[in-house]
Amino acid sequence: MIQRNMLPGAFASTPDGRTQTTMTRYAAGAVAAVAIALLVWHPWAAPVAEQPEPESAEVQEEQRAPSTLEGALAAHPAYENPSPSDFSAIEAADAQTTAGFTLTEGDAPALSSERAAALDEALAYYTDEEVPVGFLLMDIGSGRGFAHNIDQEIYGASTFKALYCAYLLIDQVENGEFSLTSAVRDGVMSQSGSFRFSGQDTLENMISDSIIYSDNNSYGALRASFSDADLARWLESVSADSGMAYDEWFPHCSARDAARLWSTAYTYMQTGTEGAQLLSELCASTKTSFMRDALTNEEALLVETDAAPEGQEAVTDAAQEGGAEAGDTASTPAPEGAGEGEAPSEGETASEEAASEEELTVSSAAGVGAISACVATTGATMQERMTEPMLVRSKAGWYPGDTEDISCVSENGIVTLNGRDYLICVMTGARYTDRNVLRMEELTRAVFALHDDLA
Repeated sequence: MIQRNMLPGAFASTPDGRTQTTMTRYAAGAVAAVAIALLVWHPWAAPVAEQPEPESAEVQEEQRAPSTLEGALAAHPAYENPSPSDFSAIEAADAQTTAGFTLTEGDAPALSSERAAALDEALAYYTDEEVPVGFLLMDIGSGRGFAHNIDQEIYGASTFKALYCAYLLIDQVENGEFSLTSAVRDGVMSQSGSFRFSGQDTLENMISDSIIYSDNNSYGALRASFSDADLARWLESVSADSGMAYDEWFPHCSARDAARLWSTAYTYMQTGTEGAQLLSELCASTKTSFMRDALTNEEALLVETDAAPEGQEAVTDAAQEGGAEAGDTASTPAPEGAGEGEAPSEGETASEEAASEEELTVSSAAGVGAISACVATTGATMQERMTEPMLVRSKAGWYPGDTEDISCVSENGIVTLNGRDYLICVMTGARYTDRNVLRMEELTRAVFALHDDLA
């Protein structure tokens, strides 16, 4: 047999006749070493790490909670098929209490200490001077809100004009009795209180002038042309006080009834008919709006102006203290049944705001300071969170009456912010002066700021 040198890598015979190489033996040893290393160092062979403790139920609930106010409100039961009669379910409270309510299921919202403090500050003047005030704020989508002294009837002045026009559109136009192009007798209302028909215009134009410019002539002509009995029937059908139809042409109204009527107007606006779109556009375009100025135009309010609008002197507290209003002009409506040219008797008349087509002049330094403080506490956060322009659809009323029974600085309407619609009614029996306009705007900001507590 021939033998060869056994060099590394040379073949060698095994007892059973198989062959293997030295490299194969080396490879087998290497594989074994790697396997041992993996067994020792791989994570599954390492000691089990200590697991964190599970989070508490409160923390888990916070993590699941919506991160925005709008999301939190949407998480509440939806307020479906709203009805003006639902506002009867809001419990009455004493005149000094602001209470939360809900028209759906669950607990009513509660005021935070921060919002309560700002609200108390805004209400201080009305409380100290015993000026009647009532308000209601509600997120329409959830039926959650706050109410304050909502059953006291307060002189509403021109706040009723938009609601009366809503009545005409809902009850007269939508049922086919009239159209927006129907001709309606126009007229003129004198400062002495007499009303006479003169000429004619379309129903749409007269409704537009009544809402946008708070025009007394157009509104007076509409009131003289349509039956108060039909208005009373409609008011009763929406659970409001039918007596407002006969409370002359500028009735007293509670915040609860204002909410009933504006919720009716809001539901109508949602229908999208030609009349509904008109009403929505007009209420968003009013020439004078304390609410819109308060919530969307704070900087403009902080600019003092010395000049009043042409033909109108600014009404100041000094004039108020003297017992007379500078530039005071008042129009008085004819009582029910008064015909063309018939002047109502002095005891039957109701006062209306001075110079309805003029914008207000804001010139009270004291009031400016109050607004600055309110913006610092409630306005900035809202402005920073705004994801789209705020929409205010409302109607203001104002009049410097000799008594609080016919004095008014008020406004009611719908505010849309970040996709949520809020019903807001703020009624005050304050006399119309520059300073009281500022107080009204401060109060409006404080009331609307309560929407942060609705969730």
